Amino acid sequence: MIIPGNKHVVCITGNVWSGARNTPRRLLVKDGFQRPTWFTTGQRLTDAEYFGISNMEFRMRNADNKVLAHMEFGGSIVGILKQELDTILQASIRGALIVGPQEIAAQVADAIPQTVVFSLKDQMMELSPHLVEADKRGQLHRVDVDVLAPGAWTEVHTYMAEKLGIT
Repeated sequence: MIIPGNKHVVCITGNVWSGARNTPRRLLVKDGFQRPTWFTTGQRLTDAEYFGISNMEFRMRNADNKVLAHMEFGGSIVGILKQELDTILQASIRGALIVGPQEIAAQVADAIPQTVVFSLKDQMMELSPHLVEADKRGQLHRVDVDVLAPGAWTEVHTYMAEKLGIT
């Protein structure tokens, strides 16, 4: 997969989340990142956009190497097609923003060496074993977040923007 030189593939994963308006995922979208539409063989799971495909269609696309990342969740399969990522990279100002589970972030980082992964954790939480290889390759940035601290999400966004060179 070819990533245009001025664009990024960014994954946000971890164990601390908020629905606040100033969360990094929302601020990065305001900065010009776009989130790809995910596929599911079942029901919607998160605030991401989804489109449905059958189990057979998933198996065919996966066999044809058209699936970027996927995982089983609640008896369904969810993931991102390579074509969806390509579309986002062409249409966006800054690049693609993938927000999801560690399994998905690890697969994206494995498939695309330029991927930058931010793992949002409470200070006492351990890093997911799924992200060990991304960490070894230097793609991973662990971000300890005290969600109760005033301005915590703004600080996280500032840190991410600095790492991405968009400040």
